[in-house]
Amino acid sequence: MKITETIFNYSAFHAGILIARLWLGAIMLKHSSSYLFGEKMGQFADLLKELGFPAPEFMAYLSQGTEFVTAILIILGLRLGALILTLNMAIAVLFAHNLLIFTEGEMAFNYFILALIIALTGTGRYGLDQVILNKVIRAKQ
Repeated sequence: MKITETIFNYSAFHAGILIARLWLGAIMLKHSSSYLFGEKMGQFADLLKELGFPAPEFMAYLSQGTEFVTAILIILGLRLGALILTLNMAIAVLFAHNLLIFTEGEMAFNYFILALIIALTGTGRYGLDQVILNKVIRAKQ
């Protein structure tokens, strides 16, 4: 047994990424659904208007729609979802929460960090990205 095999347990890594993916996807579905299908969208559009965003109602729907779709992509195991959510959450942290990552922007920053980790590491063995990659590799053989 190599020393790297005892230090790095790849099965645990893939399980950890799966858990992170499922949690981030679930919480983002819950969060975005409360806006898209609840009564919070008007308040969010008003906030964006106060912050000087152009077309605040459109931007509110774009932001929450993006969160909803990327949550599904992340649950399915598509890295693209994590990349897009990372950008969306970076905008939220920077503009809506003024980089106040230890106070009001803490949750948005946590979502940003978790999406960034998944974007950087990939979605793991149990993600759709891996299935697609395996098909591409088999097709080239």
